[in-house]
Amino acid sequence: MGEGAALAMEASDVTLMDSNLEKLVYMTQLGRRVIRTIVENVIFSLVTKAIVMGFAFAGRASLWAAIVSDVGAMLLVTLNGMKLLPSSRKVRENDLLVSPVREENCEHVV
Repeated sequence: MGEGAALAMEASDVTLMDSNLEKLVYMTQLGRRVIRTIVENVIFSLVTKAIVMGFAFAGRASLWAAIVSDVGAMLLVTLNGMKLLPSSRKVRENDLLVSPVREENCEHVV
């Protein structure tokens, strides 16, 4: 690779290391899912804290209730974030994305 290519890779926002543009679409979709999951997690955490705070101001919440709700919210947020992890099937599909084989491109061995 020449010096110009390395400089272009350094200055770019996205560098395609493969000619398969389906991976670019996949990454765009994954980015949208990540943003949506982050917003879900933040909203869930804030709502949980607001509910516990409301009970605390009303005199109905104890320290243990706040701790349990905080740990429970943390576990649920972590599990919600884990839905973004690829399954082994999806990893195999994305790693092996190849163009469909056409008969005119194949050599027939007899």
